[in-house]
Amino acid sequence: MKAIITGATGGLGRAFVFECAKKNYDLVLTATNITRLNSLKDELLNIFPKVSIETFECKLNEKKSRENLYSFLASLEIKPNILINNAGYIFEGSVLGCSLDEISACIDVNVKGTTELTYWFLTNREKSVKNYILFVSSMASYYPMPQMATYSATKSYLTNISIALRHELKRENVNVSCICPGGMATSDAMKKSLKSQGIGGKLSAQSTEKVARIGIKNMLKNKAVCVPGFFNKLTILFSSLFPKKVIASFVGNRWTKCEKKRGDYR
Repeated sequence: MKAIITGATGGLGRAFVFECAKKNYDLVLTATNITRLNSLKDELLNIFPKVSIETFECKLNEKKSRENLYSFLASLEIKPNILINNAGYIFEGSVLGCSLDEISACIDVNVKGTTELTYWFLTNREKSVKNYILFVSSMASYYPMPQMATYSATKSYLTNISIALRHELKRENVNVSCICPGGMATSDAMKKSLKSQGIGGKLSAQSTEKVARIGIKNMLKNKAVCVPGFFNKLTILFSSLFPKKVIASFVGNRWTKCEKKRGDYR
């Protein structure tokens, strides 16, 4: 098996990379920094010398960069049969408190770039073998989130398109799955954010290694959507009992308090 993993050098992306390497999958790794990609490749080859690894720098929000990636993928002798859409853009703040560049980048990476790469994968796949697509969405996809409006909307798109494509492709030898994790301490900013959320943030948080392991497992088992963690499943179930405008009010007030607590409100 050969897997394309986007956002490969980030916290969760790195966890997906190692999880696939443990299974002896050959890898095509993309991220925005070639130096970090090649450093990751060297680290992997020291541990998994038999795994074939290709790296390619790609900024999913840039059309030319995406086109260069497609040309590179087309040049490979063996077509990848796994696509892990892990790359994502996250930011917090009210729409008027953020720049248009931030909003556009979030949409271009999470929606446009991911959709375009998925389309390329599907139209260029080897049809005689089983193919797999895993979308990395978020718990944020289940409800509107003031102070993270664009991000939560793009994640809702990913969850919905994964379910829709799953139906469309069920006779095409393609398994489509989606994983919706809660918070992960992948950076100092995320650690600070989780801490500001108190007990809720602590209970919701999952390790990147656990999320990657569950994501790969459910992808191979052809599970539709997975939410890691009992508390997270319970949160989504509870939120489904209320109108979205009520959830938006609750989440907005809570998120504003958290941002003010850590001095990030805008």
